[in-house]
Amino acid sequence: MMVAINFTLPGAPEMIRSGRKITTFRPYKDGTKFEQITKANNLELYWKQRTKECYKIADAELVKIKKLPHLFVIINYGVDMKTAFNDGFNSKAEMWGFFDKHYTYEQLTDPWYCVTFRVKGDADACQP
Repeated sequence: MMVAINFTLPGAPEMIRSGRKITTFRPYKDGTKFEQITKANNLELYWKQRTKECYKIADAELVKIKKLPHLFVIINYGVDMKTAFNDGFNSKAEMWGFFDKHYTYEQLTDPWYCVTFRVKGDADACQP
């Protein structure tokens, strides 16, 4: 089973293909996507899905998925530099700035999940 994951973070395609970005944090919402990914062996990573700019970044395998009670405290107090770096950020402050800009406090205090993935094969073959 393949499940699509969409990315819009600037530079994400290059970081994913190079192996620098290996995690993504997502709002849990109703849990549907979490359950789909949990059952999937394979992931399809896309850039700006449902837009004219959309393209497949790479195929990936699921390494780990973990449900989180919320993201607010985790980013502020529980994220180390490795976690921020693996999610494509250069610092914890940069990571917090991204989430603070794109999500409300209420969203950040709702449940989230973290997906760790490994790109398969030749990711450069998927370049637009």
